[in-house]
Amino acid sequence: MRKTDYKKNGERGMTLIEVLTAVAILALVTGLIYGSISRSLAARDLADRIEERYSTARIAMDRISRELSMAYLTMHMSYDKRTQTLFKAKSESPVDRVLFSSMAHLRLAPDVHESDLSYIEYYGEYSNDGKGRTRIMRKEKPGLDDKPEEGGVAEVLAEDISGLELRYWDDAQKEWADDWDSTGIEKGNKLPRLVKITLLMLDENGKELKFVTKTRLFMDKPLGF
Repeated sequence: MRKTDYKKNGERGMTLIEVLTAVAILALVTGLIYGSISRSLAARDLADRIEERYSTARIAMDRISRELSMAYLTMHMSYDKRTQTLFKAKSESPVDRVLFSSMAHLRLAPDVHESDLSYIEYYGEYSNDGKGRTRIMRKEKPGLDDKPEEGGVAEVLAEDISGLELRYWDDAQKEWADDWDSTGIEKGNKLPRLVKITLLMLDENGKELKFVTKTRLFMDKPLGF
């Protein structure tokens, strides 16, 4: 029996060392590729979370600003107690509370007997997911009546926030006020000219992010009808 000459015509097999070296190089390259892809996916997820957080803040502040800017009072409530306009704000932690009559209502269904008048309230509550996170609630009650603090439909405006601060510019005192009550004596039948809105959120590292804007109340004087 003749032994096969594996070296004939330049052919030969791979040694164990060569196989192990090739496997090691392949494993190294695979690890580098996996690590690069993993870091890219993590960076994408982080960017998505940051974008979602800023989008949440922007949408919430835009809506609060728009609806506050359309707050109004009318002298008509002095003669007709069936309807009442008001602006009541109270400093609370971590989310300030404000209830006001506004002309910002949008009719979302055809042939509904609704106008652009409504009561809108912003306040805070803890989420029910067991994590103790704070969220901003928005409640709206279409139309006007003599019980503005009752009823209405509540919805979540923004979740996972750390605070909402509202400050009201008092033209008479030339200072920012923490509270406001247009049904009281001191600020009776008056609206603030400006509202300062500060939204607080936490970033991925637990650092507080602050978003600040101001909105002008266009009808800061009570209407005569």
